[in-house]
Amino acid sequence: MNKYRNKKVIVDGEEFDSKKEGNRYKELRLLERAGEISNLELQPRFLLQDSFKKNGRTFRKIEYVADFKYIENGKMIVEDVKGMQTDVFKLKHKIFEKVYPDLELRIIKWKERNKWKIIKKIIRMIIIFVSIAYVVGIILGTILGLMIAYDRDKELIHNQYIELDNSKEVIDKLTQENNKLETILNNYTIEERKEGNSYAQ
Repeated sequence: MNKYRNKKVIVDGEEFDSKKEGNRYKELRLLERAGEISNLELQPRFLLQDSFKKNGRTFRKIEYVADFKYIENGKMIVEDVKGMQTDVFKLKHKIFEKVYPDLELRIIKWKERNKWKIIKKIIRMIIIFVSIAYVVGIILGTILGLMIAYDRDKELIHNQYIELDNSKEVIDKLTQENNKLETILNNYTIEERKEGNSYAQ
């Protein structure tokens, strides 16, 4: 237990200074798995002032050690879980904002109900994912049905063409037979005329 009466806890093999910090780590891990954040890092260090010498005395560098760092929506976020903000932290916070204007420092005051917010958010994302999958399934089913119908219609048209070709062959044969009959009838008529002329003479 540290001077602020916080008891150290271990989560996933990582040691945290307080239960609040450990709980926040669990929440961030859930967000990372859900794809809401990425590149989660523990205990990131930020240089606020280099070490220097003056009047023969060496002054050590000043660093700010945050609790977490991650990327959210393409932006680097730095987090610190605080139950109480000390004067030292307030001073480092001001220097941090001056030295790192492009980074966002979030001060998290953990509440137990926060975990329910993240759980609800994940459930909402799952529902959205299932809904999208359902819609995509319907679209794919419709496309597949159209493809099957197209193949069926294509085969039906092909069969109709085959039937037309067969009908054409039948018509051609009938036409040939009809021509043969006409030729026979014409020849028969010519013979009758010849015979008639012979009797008349």
